[in-house]
Amino acid sequence: MRKIKVLTENETKEIAVAKGTNLLEALRKAGFVLPADCGGKRTCRKCQVILNSQNVLACQTLVEEDAVVELTPMSIEKGYDFIKQIEIDLNHAYGIACDIGTTSIACYLVDLDTYAICDYFTDFNHQVAFGADVITRIDQCRLGNLPILHHTIINQLVRVVEYFLSKHNLTEIKRMYVSCNTTMAHLLAGIDPSPIGQAPFTPVFTNTFLLENTKLNAYITNIVILPSVGAYLGSDILAGILASRMLETNKNALLIDIGTNGEIILKTGQQLYGCSTAAGPAFEGGRISCGMAAIPGAINEVQLIDGKVKLKTVEGKPKGICGCGLVDLIAVMRKEKLLDCSGALQKSSSPLSKKIKNDVFYVTDEIYLSQKDVREFQLAKSAIISGILSLATTARISLDQIETVYLAGGFGFYLNLDNAYSVGLLPETFRGKVRSIGNASGMGAKICLTHPDNIAKLEQIAKAVKPIELSNSSVFFSYFTDNMSFGREE
Repeated sequence: MRKIKVLTENETKEIAVAKGTNLLEALRKAGFVLPADCGGKRTCRKCQVILNSQNVLACQTLVEEDAVVELTPMSIEKGYDFIKQIEIDLNHAYGIACDIGTTSIACYLVDLDTYAICDYFTDFNHQVAFGADVITRIDQCRLGNLPILHHTIINQLVRVVEYFLSKHNLTEIKRMYVSCNTTMAHLLAGIDPSPIGQAPFTPVFTNTFLLENTKLNAYITNIVILPSVGAYLGSDILAGILASRMLETNKNALLIDIGTNGEIILKTGQQLYGCSTAAGPAFEGGRISCGMAAIPGAINEVQLIDGKVKLKTVEGKPKGICGCGLVDLIAVMRKEKLLDCSGALQKSSSPLSKKIKNDVFYVTDEIYLSQKDVREFQLAKSAIISGILSLATTARISLDQIETVYLAGGFGFYLNLDNAYSVGLLPETFRGKVRSIGNASGMGAKICLTHPDNIAKLEQIAKAVKPIELSNSSVFFSYFTDNMSFGREE
């Protein structure tokens, strides 16, 4: 065995590791969560650590001797909690509504007597250590890592429950309801999601699932995973339909939940069409060189004022850039003609040209946007707009005929809509129609938590949705090709 001393900003921990063990795996097992968007394939380079004073990629390093490993602020991300100061009544019953996304989780402590949200906790999904997207995690399951992926999310939820119990002097959580995409549902349930990743893309289950026999059940006996539509339309989008109340109108309406997976629902009359686009994790900071979740240190707003770039962060000194900041940055670069219509970096008459060095645009001395990052953004934005267009084509309506657009998710809530239109993420015809509704998935889970009879409604909605498969759609790929660019030069 070899001794590894692990140094972080706040602690020093010594772990014993068998000689020849992969360093990334050793750190994972010891509870250190390093981002590894590529799943350990050496392409994202986000698992960089300092080993005996040398920068190395943990995924490509074997432990051969005793060593000191330093985890830099960019190599280990911390969760962030947003607390609402609502008084807890110890005579009331409490439950937890959870939204488990591919990149992040959000948990709400809910008073079951008053239906009020008393506290809120968000964190990045610790499964990011195994890859940034669902396909990579499915691949990890094929390699035999289902148990550790399952235990990772279970243990994370245990810590959330312990946090709420301790902070508010509670003795019990009555129940927990969870909304998530279909792959996350399988991983939470401890069921191999591999069938989702290959034709005919059939999940093991889509029904309401009662979670049992886990470490989490020591705290909560009634844990419900809400029903899904299919392989790539999960309970998160169903919960969003419920929370948006889009079914209560006769108008043509669109629900877009932009995250690691872009899930879209179109309602025309009484018909529901749904699709999931392979947007990738770019909008949540994944596969972007200096990308990160919307946590302290993330640049979430970029403005051009008097010829200078002005940055705002979620909190504190800039450490990276999240999805909203990325959209803003691309929009600024397009305005300054630093990106041509194809997405290629180029010099222009703009004073910002001096920030381009070796095909890289430096936002700060340490935070940058590469040509590869721009391509990742183009892939993501084209997937979203092409999914919207494909559903409209299927329903035989024009975009002009869509009267209300519900934009869900944290990314959608903070998105600068003008910039979203300018970079082609959303069509211009949606101006004046967009309603940002925040975490609709979490709010839908909360509705079911406080009024469990809504689960039956979700099951009915799931049956009513007509899934549109885009992977073999010539219509989608035609739109996708057309929308990769940023339009024409003025």
